[in-house]
Amino acid sequence: ESIEHKLEYKFENGMDDQASLILWFYSKTSCKGFGMFKLMLCCFAFLHAVNGLEHHKIILGTAPPLDYSHKGIYYGNPTSINKHPYLVSIHSDNSFLCVGTIVSKSWIISLGDCEPKVGMTIRAGSSHSMMGGYVYQVAAVILHPNFLKHTYDYDYACVR
Repeated sequence: ESIEHKLEYKFENGMDDQASLILWFYSKTSCKGFGMFKLMLCCFAFLHAVNGLEHHKIILGTAPPLDYSHKGIYYGNPTSINKHPYLVSIHSDNSFLCVGTIVSKSWIISLGDCEPKVGMTIRAGSSHSMMGGYVYQVAAVILHPNFLKHTYDYDYACVR
């Protein structure tokens, strides 16, 4: 039997240790392409979620589509611009792309993986990603010089 089959059996029938759980998770996800820090973060987040499910059976199925157009999300929780006035949304062709953080009057830090480009728009000062607040054109983008898309190392971009 393959290691994946053994680990899947353990997962379905109760894990006896967290190391086996991490190995199973690693073998089943796209975390293989992450940098080491993000891989560890991904695994710990998964462990935290699974530990919260201790005695519940995991049911596979389809989740309803999520609607992110009306509310801001911060650390997985709905939020408002009043609580986090430094957050902005970045858009491409009138579609939400990703978020950024205001760090000065004219600069935002975002993820290099979002691939922000000159000509995209930034919405600031609104709890809604598609309306309200102020809209600005992206004038310049500087990716971290060591950014590697396939590993997500140095996944930062400065946007003006």
